[in-house]
Amino acid sequence: MENIKELQGGDVDLEISLLEYGLLIGKNSQCTELDEWFVIARYGNAFTIGYLTESFIIGLMNGSESWFVPNDVLKCCDQTLEEFSDMAFVNQLSSVIDYYGVDDILGSSYCHYDIFEINTMLGTDFDTED
Repeated sequence: MENIKELQGGDVDLEISLLEYGLLIGKNSQCTELDEWFVIARYGNAFTIGYLTESFIIGLMNGSESWFVPNDVLKCCDQTLEEFSDMAFVNQLSSVIDYYGVDDILGSSYCHYDIFEINTMLGTDFDTED
């Protein structure tokens, strides 16, 4: 996989973002839409990857899907819709995944990665000790 750029997490420290909070986002050449992000999310004891657009999350929060209840997410993260909308996308995504889970937001994945594979993918040296 080629270079992942603009890595972001919920914490300033990307290692903490991934290993403790379970989420990193970034950009690569597969991101064909301006608001599309490459996503690495914790999935049990491993990680899964996928692609997601900011407009998808905005749509969910505006009621585009009948199964998604925006007010439940807002209550969970103790935010109003306006406050939620002002958060960085990585924090919005984290809140949505925290409430609904990775499968419901990124879709089911049968390909999971350990931290060694994530380090290779990102060119990082995140802690590999449990």
